[in-house]
Amino acid sequence: MSSFLRIFLPLLIIAISGFVLFKNHSATLPVDKQTSAITVTSTASVSSPTQEDVIRLFFNLLKEHRIPEAVELLSSKNINSDSQKQSWGIMFNAFQKIELLAIKSAGENTFEVEFDAQLKPETATAEPIPYYGFSAGRNIRWITLEKESDLWKIADLATGP
Repeated sequence: MSSFLRIFLPLLIIAISGFVLFKNHSATLPVDKQTSAITVTSTASVSSPTQEDVIRLFFNLLKEHRIPEAVELLSSKNINSDSQKQSWGIMFNAFQKIELLAIKSAGENTFEVEFDAQLKPETATAEPIPYYGFSAGRNIRWITLEKESDLWKIADLATGP
């Protein structure tokens, strides 16, 4: 019996001490912190990207060679089939390097965009137009955007207004 008390008594003392400490600790907390749930209310809203944001994103994706994502920024009229998506992708892959230089408004939804490009040498013989109509160095294009499902998409990427 004495070996039972030597083992059981210390365990009982530890258990009681732990219970008393836990009870005293929780008793010191305010009642509202013991039982209340956290409620988060946000009044901030996230605005949709502007037209210029979409143009910047487009050129950043090209710069990072994230071509499929850049193609997805084109309007549905430009990419309504897999073959159209592939054609745009091939053309955008012609850029070895590309750097957006300036964006100027040229009308309600049209922007004059200046960028610097370095093209892959193998695209010099691209059909139907060498380098897909881009040139090494400074390029200017007019980009027209249109809304699709509340998002701005690139409707036109032209050499003139």
